[in-house]
Amino acid sequence: MNEKYGGERPENAGAAPLPALEAGARPHWAYREIAVLPVVAALSLLAAGRTALYFYMRAAGDSDLPSAVEGMQGNPYWALAVQSTAWIPVLLYIYWVVVRRCGRKFAAGVGWLPPAHPAKRYLAGGVLLAASVMLLAAVVGVPDESYPLLELFRYPGALWLLAAFGVLVAPVVEEIVFRGFLFAALEHVHGAGFALIATSAAFSLVHGAQYGWQWQNLSILFWVGLALGAVRIRTGSTQAAALAHASYNGLLFAVLLAAPEQLR
Repeated sequence: MNEKYGGERPENAGAAPLPALEAGARPHWAYREIAVLPVVAALSLLAAGRTALYFYMRAAGDSDLPSAVEGMQGNPYWALAVQSTAWIPVLLYIYWVVVRRCGRKFAAGVGWLPPAHPAKRYLAGGVLLAASVMLLAAVVGVPDESYPLLELFRYPGALWLLAAFGVLVAPVVEEIVFRGFLFAALEHVHGAGFALIATSAAFSLVHGAQYGWQWQNLSILFWVGLALGAVRIRTGSTQAAALAHASYNGLLFAVLLAAPEQLR
């Protein structure tokens, strides 16, 4: 069983010990807390979607429910509003488990610690990861078919907004969830190898609907999860993984911004 509790960096051997647990607190989160996470995510996404749909129908003057749902889902501004709002209860739940349920400091619990090396090293790693993904996409032969995320990219004037969100917001949230909360629990119970495979699979599947469940894209996302998880294992820091994730997304968006004809 791993004794790092998913938070301390390997080079922090002399760090202060974790605070004593409060009476009744669990020593660490595990499958019980993991099982609740998708329920919280589903309910928060449902609530955010229903709320946004109400305001979208009022703003658009569209009383036809199927038409309004299709219109809102195809609008990146509303889609990002729903996604951002749905993440809030998820992060609050993770905070409650780590801090209130298990008596840990949040940053240490999910590994949100400064990496030992300069940020440019992890940013460069993300660029190399993006290059490997482009090569892998050519090898596996991504089908020339549309999928929901691609349609959002094609929305007039939305690419810059999606790029900003994909570089500044999504990497932080996703690394806290996948390489922070989930990885820490699975590493604690089963070790780093199992945690790496399981969180990479979860990372890929959670993005499945955005990519139309194309197995080629899911395979590429699994590879991305493995690479970011390897950064987490090597450094003990989800900050390092988030930096690599941000530069990975950034290069892919830079390619789209430089050559938007690829979206046509």
